[in-house]
Amino acid sequence: MQHDGGNPGCRSNVAFYPDDDLVVACLTNINITDLPSKQSFYIANGLLGLHKTDDWINVTALKRTQEMYGMVAKL
Repeated sequence: MQHDGGNPGCRSNVAFYPDDDLVVACLTNINITDLPSKQSFYIANGLLGLHKTDDWINVTALKRTQEMYGMVAKL
């Protein structure tokens, strides 16, 4: 389970993996990004030795962040 959120200038994500006794918290000092939630998956995948299902940082988070900046630019 996970929860993410943010305020102007920051964004965070906390992911809990109770069966594996693991908590991953990611904080950023920008709010127009999807990096914290994807970074949590990336870190958990590495620590738990899980099969890589997605390139969480270089593809997924980067693409979503670019989309978010594109939406802001249109405002």
